[in-house]
Amino acid sequence: MSIRGDYFINVWNAWWMDTAVLERGESPWWTDALHHPRGLSLAKHTLSPLNSLAVGALGRAVGVHDGFKLVLLVHVVLGGWFMYLLAVRLTGSRAGALVAGTLFAATPYRTCYVAQMNVGTLEFLPLALFFMVGAWRTGRRSQVLGVALAAALLAATSLYYLVFAALMGGLVLVGGRTLDRSVPWVVGARRMLAAGAAAALAGALVAWPTVTGMVGPDGEGGEPSAVAEEVPDGDDESG
Repeated sequence: MSIRGDYFINVWNAWWMDTAVLERGESPWWTDALHHPRGLSLAKHTLSPLNSLAVGALGRAVGVHDGFKLVLLVHVVLGGWFMYLLAVRLTGSRAGALVAGTLFAATPYRTCYVAQMNVGTLEFLPLALFFMVGAWRTGRRSQVLGVALAAALLAATSLYYLVFAALMGGLVLVGGRTLDRSVPWVVGARRMLAAGAAAALAGALVAWPTVTGMVGPDGEGGEPSAVAEEVPDGDDESG
């Protein structure tokens, strides 16, 4: 495993999620472990909450470093599986899908960013597209909810990929007729819009703390700011 600064940031993220959520039962979006005693907002920090929480929880049993490796392994396996399912849905060829899933799981892109857990969480992109294709073709509620689930998982792991998923949804909306010519464009577009609305709601609910922090001011907020007022900038408490 590549040992880069990003890796140790992910280890800290896992520790903090374990401390804030599992031990204290508090919001992880503000920490007093940095810039103590004033604290610091983590809304603009790449916390990747679902990944960090998983590594932190596993770290209690096997240690945080092995927990990181296990979560990374899960991402690799799920990436291959979801790409396989997508390829089967698109082509109907299980042999071709097996090749696609294997290549996607072993992509050099993942190896390059192995220390950045949020970047390595690739599997929810093919999962989102899998459900988008199903929503266009059938309009079934399970497929629409699947798109929403994929959006929520992307928002909980990597907001970058949530944007990519939205772009893929736009391509399906425009060119859906290439997926199934038996579905009139108007019908397919209506189904995709419904799936998009569900995905937007799910993604917004999960990403709300991060998005509001990104557009808001830096620094502390609410209750922690009272502590900041008691310790003005420049004060040296060490004497």
